Amino acid sequence: MGFLALARAARARIGALLPVLTLVISLTLAAFGVMTADSVAASQDASAWRQAGADLTVQATGIKPVPATLTRDVAAMPGVRHVVAAYIAAGHAATLQAGGKTRPAGLVVVSPAAYAALANDTPWPDFPAGALARGPRNSAAAAVPVLASAGLSAGGGHGTLVVDGTRLPVRIAGTSGPTPAMTTGAFVVLPDWASARLPSVASPNTLLATGTGIRLPGVRAAVRRLLPGGQIRSRAQVLAGLRDAPAPRAGVRLYWLGTGVAALLSVIALLFGLAVSGPGRGQLIDRLLALGISTRQARALAVSEVLPLLTVAVLGTAIAGLALAIVLGPVMNLAVLSGTSGPVSLRPGLIAAVPAAGIVVVGLAIVAAQSAAFLSRNLAATLRREEAG
Repeated sequence: MGFLALARAARARIGALLPVLTLVISLTLAAFGVMTADSVAASQDASAWRQAGADLTVQATGIKPVPATLTRDVAAMPGVRHVVAAYIAAGHAATLQAGGKTRPAGLVVVSPAAYAALANDTPWPDFPAGALARGPRNSAAAAVPVLASAGLSAGGGHGTLVVDGTRLPVRIAGTSGPTPAMTTGAFVVLPDWASARLPSVASPNTLLATGTGIRLPGVRAAVRRLLPGGQIRSRAQVLAGLRDAPAPRAGVRLYWLGTGVAALLSVIALLFGLAVSGPGRGQLIDRLLALGISTRQARALAVSEVLPLLTVAVLGTAIAGLALAIVLGPVMNLAVLSGTSGPVSLRPGLIAAVPAAGIVVVGLAIVAAQSAAFLSRNLAATLRREEAG
């Protein structure tokens, strides 16, 4: 049956191939729209993580510390998986003297193990908590292990961390990429067990939490009660704000509208192609049934005959979509559609295969329905009509 189906597909006339060409063009446009929408959504998601750091951030105002009771209350809320209270001072809160250079840096003080669990629950790089572990030789005068951002850790080795005039000997134990507490800029991460050696470093001033479905009303109530004036930032709200901005929302809707039109044209082209080839396929199935093939073999023949043309359409769409991404990706800036700062380029991905996969499913469903209609006919009467016609 497979050889017979391939032979019939190979003998298809040019007119039968025109729907396939139309299908390739319309599917390529649909794939381009899907890639564009996916690139915009990815950039908005990355921007939301960059702005919020974690799923939820509570920032104390002034010199107020984050009370331990607030940390416990937030940790007990539904949907919360990890909570960490940290001291975060951005900008030039500290100065790192290492490798013969003096560089300003932000300062982050965290509990290494708890913070590593929280960081692992985000898209940010894993946090090497082991590098900040307290060793048996960590005396009051020993160098404290710290992590430094990429630009600061170039010198490596030992150095001095200066915070409000206090000089703390440190050992740069590793490099930290962007992290929930500090997503941009230069910074140094200090373990909380060494914070007592910096008198100006107060108690934790920021609460970081990760989880899904965190109820903000409960968080707001707890903050009003235990940390008056605390600033709450939700990653979900930041993301919703980016997506609901007028320009991004209108632009994405236009792209989805174009994608829908292209998908509709694909379905029309597929229906036309299968309608044109349907009578010939039905006649072949009738004659082969008269020769004794089973209904299962007849269905397999109908599907096998269409598979080569669908394969050509899918491969053509994949090649054309990849070519579009390579040619247009470097010159397209989707920042206007995403509402984010910085360039946003078109990126190819597996999601571009969704329109082609959908059309294959639709095509196979149509062929299966046609086959069922052919098999339900009166074989003898159909053959007599064919002979008479």
